Parts: sequence; C-alpha cells; structure tokens
Amino acid sequence: MLTGIQNQLQELRLVLVALLITLMLLSLGLNLFIARQWKTVTNQAIEQRAIQQRASTEFRAKEPRVKGFITVLHQFAATNKDFQPVLAKYHRALESFYPPGYKAPVAPILPTPSK
Repeated sequence: MLTGIQNQLQELRLVLVALLITLMLLSLGLNLFIARQWKTVTNQAIEQRAIQQRASTEFRAKEPRVKGFITVLHQFAATNKDFQPVLAKYHRALESFYPPGYKAPVAPILPTPSK
C-alpha cells in the first residue's frame, strides 16, 4: 500500500516538475516577445522623434509667413464684406493652423444690406 502512495506521489512530482518547466518556457517566450516589441517600439519612437523635430523646425521657419497670411486674410475680410462669410465659415479651421499662443485679429462682420 505504501508503494502505491509513493508511486502516486512520484507521478504528482513529475507532473509538477513538467508543469513548472512548461511555465518557465512560456514565460521565457513571452519575455522574448515583449523584449522584441520593446526594441521595435523604441526604434519607431526614435524615428518619429526625428521626423517631428524636422517638421517643427520647418514650421518655425515658415511661422512668420503663416502669421502674415492669416493677418492679410483678416485685413482683406475687413475691407471686403463679400469675403467675410467665407472667413467666418472657415474661422475654426484656420484656428487649428494658428501657432500656439497666436491670436489672429478678428475681422468685424458687417451686416449684409437687406433687399
């Protein structure tokens, strides 16, 4: 009887060892996968940072022209009432192109003459 229990205990021990070895192999595989993904994401972030810095530099170089163009649009709208509805319609879209901290002059919208 004691040998039967010892055999069962030995089998359980073998199952436990096999389970632990399997768990270690799965953990190793998962760690390798995560390390590989980390390396890929890190490389992509480095590339994206370089692209973003170039775009930022280009925008800073063109910023005075953008500000000037937006100011001219508002000046044109102030003197040409036909253009004011167009500027009013696209004012929100233009705001997204404004540099941070830049407030474009708001052209007064003249009342349209009633017919």
